[in-house]
Amino acid sequence: MITKYKNHLVKEAHLYAEIKAIEDKASEQMRKKDSFYYDRIRKLDDEKYEQLHKIELEKTKKVNLLKDDIKLLSDHINKVERILKFIDIYRNKNTVVDPDFKVEGQYHYGERMPLEIIDVIQKEYLCLKIVVAENRKPKNKYSLCVVGKHIFNDDLLRLPKSYGLPISAFCEDVAMLIKEAPDSAPLKKYYEASKHKFIDDLLLQYEAVEQEYNAVQTNFLTDEWITLYLEWKLKYYEEHYSRYTETEEYQQLKAELNSRK
Repeated sequence: MITKYKNHLVKEAHLYAEIKAIEDKASEQMRKKDSFYYDRIRKLDDEKYEQLHKIELEKTKKVNLLKDDIKLLSDHINKVERILKFIDIYRNKNTVVDPDFKVEGQYHYGERMPLEIIDVIQKEYLCLKIVVAENRKPKNKYSLCVVGKHIFNDDLLRLPKSYGLPISAFCEDVAMLIKEAPDSAPLKKYYEASKHKFIDDLLLQYEAVEQEYNAVQTNFLTDEWITLYLEWKLKYYEEHYSRYTETEEYQQLKAELNSRK
């Protein structure tokens, strides 16, 4: 029994040694294969990224060329559509700004805070009101603001429009905070002395668009342009409204266009 025990120990040791030899051999084979495929994979990855980069560069080159072509087209398209937007204003008779539009102070404890309109600047299609209004600040309790309206949409004339002012004119096109002070008197003096610094710039922007609009009325209300306008307006309805064919304006525009053909 003892002899058998000793023989089993020897055989067991040989079997463990054989297992280790098999494992060591397999580990070495796996290491070599792993190294072999790692090199191949890395090479393939390098080739892949090189090819992808090449494709990306070619795509970017072609797309940029097409974008350059689009820009050339867009410059003319935008110029024409700007004229059509002016025609739209003219045809819809949106040509008057009520100089008596209401300006209100912000709410405080359920009541409107007081304000004073210290100047009104009226142009043909623009009205600006310069306002000194109380705010809710503990120190600089008064705000000098400009609020105004014009007949043009933001695509045609985008003037400064700030939020959080102590005044509101409902759908105003201009809203600017100019200065704040503890009292209203210094703000009025500042406005009289410095109004050219901010009013002149607003008026220059406005006057450039006014000239464009007047030029459109003089030169672009021809049959050809009105027909183009009708086609453009109908296309706008078709692209931006669901059930657009049911609207009264669409039907009127369609009928007018058909009558011109």
